[in-house]
Amino acid sequence: MGDSEERTTWWNRLCAGAKRFGIGQALTLAVVWICAVGVALALPRYFAPVGVTENWVTDLITTFATPQEPQNQDVILLTITEDTLAQFPYRSPLDRSYIANLLRTLEKVGVRAVGFDILFDQPTEPSKDEDLARAFREVKIPVASARGGKEAGLTDAQLAFLSQYAAPILPGAANLERDDRDGAVRKIHPPVNGIPSLPGALAQALGRKIPETAVSILYRRGPNAETSAFASFPSHLVESLPPEWLNGKVALVGLDLPQDDRHRTPFAAAFGGREGTIPGVTIHAHALAQMLDGRSRPEWSATEEAISAGFMAGVGILLALSSLPGWIGALVGATALSAPWIGGYFLVVSGGPVAPPLTPTLVMIMTLAISSNVVGRRLRDEKRFVESAFGRYVSPAILAELQEDPSRLRLGGERRELTYVFTDIAGFTTLSESLAPDVIAELLNRYLDGMSAIVLDHQGTIDKYIGDAVVAVFGAPVARSDDADRAVACAVELDRFAARFRTENTEYGFGLTRIGVNSGGAVVGNFGGSARFDYTAIGDTVNTAARLEGVNKYLGTRIAIGHRTVELCRRHSFRPIAEIVLKGKTTAIPVFSPVTDVDDPDLIKAYYHAYARLKDGDPEAPALFAALAERWPNDAPVMLHQRRLNKAGSASIGVSLVMEDK
Repeated sequence: MGDSEERTTWWNRLCAGAKRFGIGQALTLAVVWICAVGVALALPRYFAPVGVTENWVTDLITTFATPQEPQNQDVILLTITEDTLAQFPYRSPLDRSYIANLLRTLEKVGVRAVGFDILFDQPTEPSKDEDLARAFREVKIPVASARGGKEAGLTDAQLAFLSQYAAPILPGAANLERDDRDGAVRKIHPPVNGIPSLPGALAQALGRKIPETAVSILYRRGPNAETSAFASFPSHLVESLPPEWLNGKVALVGLDLPQDDRHRTPFAAAFGGREGTIPGVTIHAHALAQMLDGRSRPEWSATEEAISAGFMAGVGILLALSSLPGWIGALVGATALSAPWIGGYFLVVSGGPVAPPLTPTLVMIMTLAISSNVVGRRLRDEKRFVESAFGRYVSPAILAELQEDPSRLRLGGERRELTYVFTDIAGFTTLSESLAPDVIAELLNRYLDGMSAIVLDHQGTIDKYIGDAVVAVFGAPVARSDDADRAVACAVELDRFAARFRTENTEYGFGLTRIGVNSGGAVVGNFGGSARFDYTAIGDTVNTAARLEGVNKYLGTRIAIGHRTVELCRRHSFRPIAEIVLKGKTTAIPVFSPVTDVDDPDLIKAYYHAYARLKDGDPEAPALFAALAERWPNDAPVMLHQRRLNKAGSASIGVSLVMEDK
């Protein structure tokens, strides 16, 4: 298995933290999640800096997600400019005869409807007032004019005059739905007391259905920076315009003055005042064009806002619980943080609602910080516990994996396939009785330090020390697909170390180290009580490994390996030694020893051949082993079977041995 397969997948690491928290911790994080959603709903509404910033961000996304379109062919703007006002002796109210003549001209050239973003709320010159009133009564096309109420600052006298004077034409509320936080106009004003907005009145007159609630204005962008979304001409030049420019259009008449009736729109976020602050009549044009086209955008509801915030809060909590490597954690976090921004943009592009991205982002960051603080202490305590309990018995790599997921060490057990390595020193009890305590302690400590280091280097776990015996396990607490290979490699290196140690300490009479290796099912886990327990394995596999160590004494070998270990290995070669029937068992266990780089290839090849003949009871087997014994008289497996054959005098004995002792 490669390194990438050996490591726990990033998704498992992401989820691992959630497994090891109890009900108390889960409830704490649930409260954090609920509070985060509540904060997400409250922040933009009650904390002005967040609300204003959120508006700016959504305006920016909306602007760049709005495609450029050809200039609208249904609505035209006829503006009252400073040049228009310069023709009259007074600026306000606007000359009523001028408006009457403009209305008659527009009807003559064939406009479909006219909307005046002008309040006719007070008398001017009587003759001119009557001229416009007559025009209102005589024109055949739909005409609407702005209406206002006391909220617009009109007095009772103004309201009474306006109601009577503009009675022949359609009323349209002049109100613009401004956002209280930044003053921008983003929505079409809904009907008030049965009176629609000015563009709504015109759209209704032209047979269009208008929204009953405040809906987002779908602001249009012109085809390029030099061309606006709507054709616009000074109203005093209407008579000079080609009639076809006006025919069939809906004309909106209103002020376009540098300092009056100008309003912020979402375009201000990207383009500033140049395109983002426009006359009120232009805003009415955008709303009217939208209603004439029957276009609308779904609104982002509070429920969707809560779901979005809840999802991001959940991601923050999950990241806090995870044990992801640094770069993967950063990648997952960055991806999650970018999702509301990228997703929000494409949502608008596809005609969906405008989803505010800032608040969910802040919620995730806040939740991640709080959750990290909540879970951090427990994680640190768990890591300290794992390090104190296992730091000296497993390799740093395994220790790191256990610290990432301490739930592997929960009290109780689970069945796994393990490979056990069992070592013991021949005659150590007698040796310890003949040496001074300090000498035997120093000697044993050096030996165990060396043996332990080899186990850890091969990423095994030191199960226990039994006097001079070292018991190591591969496959727990962390399992790997090549545990058997690691165990055999470990056994070979342990044998070499023990041989060197024995040679270096001949003056003490240090005995031979024998090693048993066996694989199979066992129950592994923490056994004991909650206050004191031992991480170990129980089962016949463990007992057999210990008994294989003892079998070496009768076989003349130093390493005895069970057949299941041989079956699991992919990187090692073995030669069969015998089929052993352990005391108390009825089934023979094939026992092997590893073939290493110091073994003579000719010996191994000849031995395989002779062993196979002996196993089959071939009469040629005694001669084959006699030849092997003559050439390799120091080879333990060869001499084992040579002695057996000499004693029995026949190949019928096969390769099976029955152990009388454990």
